[in-house]
Amino acid sequence: MKRFVIYLVGFFAVLGLWSCSSDDLLNAEEVNVEEVTLTSAGESFEKAQNLFDSFRPKVTRNGELGQIDYPDYFGGCYIDENGTLKVLVKGKLENSVSLLSSVIGSDGVSYEECLYSRNELMELKKQIADYVINNTSSSISKNIDFVSFSCKKNRVVVGLKSCSGSDVELFKSVVLDAEPLVFVASDTKNVEQGDVASGQQIYAGGFNGSVGYKANYGGYTGFVTAAHLVGSGEDVYLGSDHSQKIATCRTAMHQGTVDAAFCGMNSGWYMNIGVYGQSFVNINTVEGTTVEGSWVKKYGYNGYSEGYVIDESYDAWVSNVYMMDLAKTTYASTGGDSGGLILSQTDGRIMGIHQSGSNGIGNYCKVGNINYMLGITLATW
Repeated sequence: MKRFVIYLVGFFAVLGLWSCSSDDLLNAEEVNVEEVTLTSAGESFEKAQNLFDSFRPKVTRNGELGQIDYPDYFGGCYIDENGTLKVLVKGKLENSVSLLSSVIGSDGVSYEECLYSRNELMELKKQIADYVINNTSSSISKNIDFVSFSCKKNRVVVGLKSCSGSDVELFKSVVLDAEPLVFVASDTKNVEQGDVASGQQIYAGGFNGSVGYKANYGGYTGFVTAAHLVGSGEDVYLGSDHSQKIATCRTAMHQGTVDAAFCGMNSGWYMNIGVYGQSFVNINTVEGTTVEGSWVKKYGYNGYSEGYVIDESYDAWVSNVYMMDLAKTTYASTGGDSGGLILSQTDGRIMGIHQSGSNGIGNYCKVGNINYMLGITLATW
């Protein structure tokens, strides 16, 4: 594999991995938490944000932050265990590195060639998601545990609950047969976590959950939480006092890339930009873009936890809803954390809200998807 300047850190491409074995394939390259240098990882995260911002359209509808339009030569980027930002480029490096380095430089950055662009891999992910959404009751759809975009592997990883050779061949013959797909055996249980209390505890529809981030919508100011907790038109109460109505849900979506609800504050109630019970947590009211290998922190009723992003884009069944483009992380979570705030570790950017979790894993909905699909904006004061 051709390299361009910078650090001589090994990059291993996954080639020809068609047979299913175990989750070892996914876990083999996971970051050792104790080895990460947060200072350099934070600098790499900032560089990645600057790179993503350079891909955004200059003019957006109503002046809102536009969706990122990734160039066809861009393979993605991730932060490795040394805190180095790895930027993957499809095609000859010399043709693209000058463009990328003009934005983020070369100090602490490694540019490397890859086989597939991010756009190509995400299109494969979309094709699989389209099949699942249109065939939710099929045995093939139900056999899919997850589908994820792995920047580090430069592949789309498909986790199948039953992953024999015949299962893989059936998937390939009915759903999609493409060389960038890697199949592994996996059977996790992602559970929506709105059945106990969270951070600034809220209560709606018989469930407890968490307040997410402050936002504006349709002349209302309020907060974002999980839509599997509260639906449009439903009232939200204090978790500590169910007689205290604090907000009403004005819009909600629980499908595709979004499990989120905007709740406008009722008269007499005010939403702060801050973390409940935490005086020194900095919330930077800017949309963060998820980067594989970056550190994030969760604030919910069950307290603070932190972890790194395993998969930048993760699709999975969550309580009978096929959720797409979640961020899969290693932060701890449990019942009641649904809707909780997710921030970037080093500079406090808003990354999204907690959506679901399983053993040692937490998934969040990305702030960009939420704001775009619901038509809401971040509140800055």
